[in-house]
Parts: sequence; structure tokens; C-alpha cells
Amino acid sequence: MRRCFGSLVVLAAFIPQLPALAIKSSAEEAQPTQAQTYKVEGTVVNAITGLPIPRTLVQWNSQAGQMAVLSGPGGEFAFAGVPAGRTQFMVHKPGYFQGRGGNFNPRSILLNVGPDSTRLDIKLTPEAVVFGHVLGKDGEPVEGATVRIEKVDAAGSSRYRSAPQRNGRTDENGNFRISDLPPGQYVVALQAGNLNRRILGSQSANGSEAYPAIVYYPSADEEAGAEPVNLVAGQHLEINFSITLRPAYKIAGTVSATQDLQQVAPPFFADRGQALFTVDEFDQQTGAFAFRTVPTGTYTLRLSAADEAGNPVILHRRMNVHKDVIGLRLSVSRGIAVPVRVRKEFTGRNTYYGNCSYNSADGKTHTSDCSDFPPLQLSLDPIDSFNVQVQSNWMPPVGDTLLLRGLQPGRYKVHATGGSFANATYVSSLRCGGADLLRDELLVPENGQLPAIEAVVRDDMATIHLLMNADKNTYGTVVIVSDQELQQDMGQARRMSFSADSMLNLPMPPGDYKIFAFADSANIDINDPEELSLYMKKAAAVTLSPGKISNVVVDLIRTE
Repeated sequence: MRRCFGSLVVLAAFIPQLPALAIKSSAEEAQPTQAQTYKVEGTVVNAITGLPIPRTLVQWNSQAGQMAVLSGPGGEFAFAGVPAGRTQFMVHKPGYFQGRGGNFNPRSILLNVGPDSTRLDIKLTPEAVVFGHVLGKDGEPVEGATVRIEKVDAAGSSRYRSAPQRNGRTDENGNFRISDLPPGQYVVALQAGNLNRRILGSQSANGSEAYPAIVYYPSADEEAGAEPVNLVAGQHLEINFSITLRPAYKIAGTVSATQDLQQVAPPFFADRGQALFTVDEFDQQTGAFAFRTVPTGTYTLRLSAADEAGNPVILHRRMNVHKDVIGLRLSVSRGIAVPVRVRKEFTGRNTYYGNCSYNSADGKTHTSDCSDFPPLQLSLDPIDSFNVQVQSNWMPPVGDTLLLRGLQPGRYKVHATGGSFANATYVSSLRCGGADLLRDELLVPENGQLPAIEAVVRDDMATIHLLMNADKNTYGTVVIVSDQELQQDMGQARRMSFSADSMLNLPMPPGDYKIFAFADSANIDINDPEELSLYMKKAAAVTLSPGKISNVVVDLIRTE
């Protein structure tokens, strides 16, 4: 490569000595030719019925700005003057989406425009709809209740979803309607906790009865007893609830915070991080609180405070309500700290360096070759969605024992990366007691006592050379996901663009992987695990060994 550059420099030095005619000829040859343009035409159709979808917004980002058209009665559209090459289009139609995952936002579609590629046919999937009504005491309609619907994950639970996917609210006749739902399996829940304050004042003077705070369809108090609902594209499904009053009790006490915290917030009973019912009385000065009408059941009481910088600290306490509870004394603290012991098993065959800087407590900026940075970083995502994410955020100087702060009781999924050299090192082992945290959940008990987390970091990364088996001028996207990620967390998968004549060279942690490769023309949402699972048998499988190079030829997956 250096010889080539040297030759170029020498040639450039001799150019001024060439005859003027030669210079003119070169200049003429260097004049850019007008880019070839084409007319791109296509149709938008319903993926289920095959019928055209009129008035769909199709957009193209041209050099002159964004061009937009609405599809005609037959779903047809056209753009003139589209230059040759890889071109991005966007499509959007309310009530429809691309793929199976329910991405209703406009999604980019790439087309390699050329003399043999000027046709863009787009399939959109129609929404599913859930509707119904809610009846309460004496068969009267319940107004203002919240109906939420959550998509079930691969493990058969919606608990990994930190917030409801869709919400609906009942009208004065108790009716609700939730639209924009992609096909899949769902858990449906009714929340009526805050209705008690508005409705029951005249019905129950002593406040001894209330509607249940949450009911999972058809009639369960806990999600474990929910009956999943299966939806197909375009389906309209009716679901009805009938709820009855149950005994209710008063919960009262005080909440405080440790000295390093302030700004104690009003407590509330929560589910999925959302309020089931809020406090009836709260004194900001003393922390005294009272819930006057809490129906029988098991709940999570959410307590929170903030430090001087406004950073929130959240604590949750499970409560089984079956009688009046007066005089509770609750306190919010920063949570527990768990030591993390790191053992580095480096081969020494490779030298890693970089340019890192950080600000120390004394306000000074320090720079280094990154070798003094922590050898790993941890991110803990709460499975019990009422908790908050915990991240290590370790900065130098550090030793072989680190401290993970801010853990609250609950369950977490642990993600580990190789610190500053994420592309050169990997975490080969991560254990806490008998739990393998690379595969198992971390359970923080109510008493807050955990053994140290033991980590092993290695530098014998594997290397994968990917060669795409595709026709000339083909562009697309490749998705590389480990077998473990397929079962637990697709968010960690690697996604990158490719062209037919390119080779991808990637450092990877050793392990078993699946490789999916799709052309731009494929009608698929690569971020949707459900869609990828449809092509599992067509994906390339590879096992990467420590310190070894694996050459893999990957065929394009056809989606039609």
C-alpha cells in the first residue's frame, strides 16, 4: 500500500511537466457525466388479502429534498428522476405496518436502482383490534377504567416489557377499543384502582369495599393466571370484563430517606412501573401518608427519593393487603453494594492501546492508553419492571475488585462487556454464588445480602470472515446473534450492512452463532425476533473457537 501511495506522489509531481494538450485532454476526460436516472414504479398491497392499499404515503429522499406521493386507487405510485444506486424509500399508512413486529413508524426500504431494478412492490400487514366492555356493580358500565395489552415474550410472559404496549380507556358506556396491534400472543389486563376514589364515595360510606386494582383476563389477580390472547393480522377480537367489589382496607404510615437523600416523593402502589392507585394523603414535611381504600390483594408499594443532583433512588416493597395496616415506618436508601472480583486471563500475544481520558474527583483531566480502565462493565436490566436499570459506570483508577452499587431487591438480567477494549476482550465467566449470570437471572433477596460476583475476562477473541454469496450489485443487512441471545435478548445482536463484493471481518467472543443475511428487497423487519425466527432453518450456523479465524460463506435468505 505504501508503494502505491509513493507512486501516486511521484506521478503527481510530473503532471505539471506534461504538454498542455495532454493536460487539456485529461481535464476533458475528468469532466463528470450526468448521472443516469430512472423512473421507479410500484404498488402497495395488503399482505394478507393481496388487495391494493390506496392513499399510502410513499417518500423518497432526493438531492432536491424529500419527495412524497400518495398511492392511487390501485395502490400504484411512481417517482421520476431517481438516480442509479442504492436509494432509500419510506412508506407509511395508518392501521398498517411492515413485517410482523408492529413497527408503525415509517420504515426505510432500500432499492438498488438500475436498468434492471426499477420496481418496488410493498406489502403492508393490517392491524389487529381488541374491543369490548367492562361491567361493574349491579351490571353497570364502568367508565374511565384502563385496559392495557402487552405482547408476550418467548418465555410466555409479558414481564420483560417495561411498559404496556397499548392502552385503552372505557367510555361512559363501559366500552373500549385498542387498535394498532400486530399479530402475536398478548396478555390483557384491566386497571380500575383509581376509579374507587371517584365512584365509591356515594356507594360505600365506610370505604370498606373497592374494585380490584388489576384483573388479568379473564379474571386473575396475578399475571401467572392470565389466559393469553392470540391475534392474527386484521383480526377484530371482542374481550369483556365483569368486576365485583371486594373488601378494602386502610394503609398508613411514614416514609423517610437516609441522610444522603432528599426530596421524598409520595408513595403509590404500582404495577409495571405505573400507578395502580395513588396516595390519598401525604405530608411532604413529615412523610406521613395514607391510602384509605386498598382492595384485598398482593401489591408493590413504590417509594422514591432523590440525591442533591436529582438522581432518583427507587425502592419497592411487596405487601399482602388483607387488613388495616397503620403505623408503617418505611425508609428509602441507595440500595446494596456488591463486590465484583475480576480475574484477567490474557494471552499476552496481542497489545491493545487507545486514547482514553477521564475527569477525576479533583477536577483534573487524565489521559492514558486505556490500560488503567476497568476490564469490564456491567448493565443490569430489571425483570421486575418496577425496578430501575443499574449500570456499573466504573472509571479509573480501579483494582481487581470493583463495587456495584444501587441494587434493590428483585430479579435482573445481566449484560457484561469487555470494558474499554470491547472489541478485543470478552467476559468468559460471570458467577454469583451458584448462578451463572451469563445465562441465569441475578436474584437480589429482600434482605439485600449477596455473595461477591466473580468475573473472568479473556483476550483470545475469535475472528469471523464473512463472504456474502449474492449477485453483483446486491446490498443488504446481515444479523449475527448468539444462540443464547436468541433465547434471551435479541437487543444484543450485531447488525451491519453489506454489499455482494465485500468481506466482513469481525472480532467476536467465542461461542455458537446464527447468521441471517437479507437483501434490501426483502420484506422483513430485522429487529423483530418473531420474524427472524421464521427463517431460523435458513440461517447459517457457526461455532467460533478462542483465538481462531472462521471463514463463512453466507447465502441470502429468500423471504418470498
